[in-house]
Amino acid sequence: MSRFQQRRPGFTLVELLVVIAILGILVGLLLPAVQAAREAARRMSCSNNLKQLALALHNYESVYREFPSLGTQTSDTFSIQAKLLPYIEQTSLEDLIDYDQPFTDPDFAGPSFRAPINPAHQSAAETEVASLLCPSDPADVVYDHNGTAWTGHNYMGNLGSGQSLAYDAVARQTDGLFYYDSKNDFSHLLDGASQTVFAAEVTRNFVGYEPPGATIEEQLLNIEPRWAYADVGRCYRPVYPGGGLAVGGTPPAIEDPDLRTLLTDCSDVRWKTDRAYTWIWGRESRTLLTGYASPNSPLPDVVGHGRGWMTSRSWHTGGITMAMCDGSVSFTTDSIDVETWRALFSKNGREVISW
Repeated sequence: MSRFQQRRPGFTLVELLVVIAILGILVGLLLPAVQAAREAARRMSCSNNLKQLALALHNYESVYREFPSLGTQTSDTFSIQAKLLPYIEQTSLEDLIDYDQPFTDPDFAGPSFRAPINPAHQSAAETEVASLLCPSDPADVVYDHNGTAWTGHNYMGNLGSGQSLAYDAVARQTDGLFYYDSKNDFSHLLDGASQTVFAAEVTRNFVGYEPPGATIEEQLLNIEPRWAYADVGRCYRPVYPGGGLAVGGTPPAIEDPDLRTLLTDCSDVRWKTDRAYTWIWGRESRTLLTGYASPNSPLPDVVGHGRGWMTSRSWHTGGITMAMCDGSVSFTTDSIDVETWRALFSKNGREVISW
């Protein structure tokens, strides 16, 4: 027998620690790349959804010779998203919607804005439509509102630039595509189909969220504007018949406001989390947006009585995805010039823009 025992090969503790450290570094380097690849795939899916909707708009217009509209009543109207369902391969779902039936429950005796949905449309309202959802949005898809299980969405149509009175879809025609009883078609796009937004993505809200802070100024510093919007309906009321919002509903109506001042001048701002909670109900603040504020603006959306300045938001890094009326889809950065952004939401401003 040998006087010396042969030593078995193995790792020392130092060598093992070095290997673990190297593996940790590699994982740390690879994980962001994996996350970036997943987000790129989600953004591509989002773009494809908007592309389908843009093509659906073309098919709808070729059949009806006009774009879909919101109908004639704010509390009893179907959305443009619902009317485009047959053109995104959702005919079976649209068959569940009886447009001859009122949207809200006809037996409800309370205020119209609190009316529950007509039971005839309940099945459709609670159905999730994958083509209307951005996979990057982490918010809940199903919302409990007025006793109804609504399903949300992420793509809103073009209400207008938000300038002048083009934030009120009720009392007047806007410079956008969609409003109450609109009758627009491609011939109305004087700026050109490639220079006019059809739809852009938004974020669904986080139910129950309220920005921290004792004052509105502190809340504006701390808010995550993708989670909630500001309701100023207790400070500003609709102006009839001219349109817009005003203090107490008394003209002149608010035009081209500084949104921060509009909020800080309101003594009773309420934070709401029901933006985009339903794809079927055509109220403008649920299904339409304006180009007044830049994409992913640090200021929250401002709404009063359904009218207001809702902007495009996303969970993608650095910008949002939007579809133009010619069917093209592009990713627009948050740094886009605000005047250019507003011009893209105007169908007939005759602006000369480059973007």
